[in-house]
Amino acid sequence: MAIAKTEPNKPWSTFPVHVYQCVRAFFSMAVCTEVGDGAYTLFWLDKWIHGQYIADIAPHLFALVPKRKTNNQMVFTDLQGP
Repeated sequence: MAIAKTEPNKPWSTFPVHVYQCVRAFFSMAVCTEVGDGAYTLFWLDKWIHGQYIADIAPHLFALVPKRKTNNQMVFTDLQGP
């Protein structure tokens, strides 16, 4: 069973863990997100479109999105529509 890294009820979700950029980059190269229902997949920050971030596919669009939105929007809610 896969455990989502963004599940708010997990014990580690509140730990203020500092991760070095080089470690984050290595991890990013090795991990691809399986969306499932999209409830725990970050729309802007997870690699869920053919193993790529939206920033890789559309960097100019990503640059226009406010940081507070990139850190909170989930695939599930964004693909539900109005």
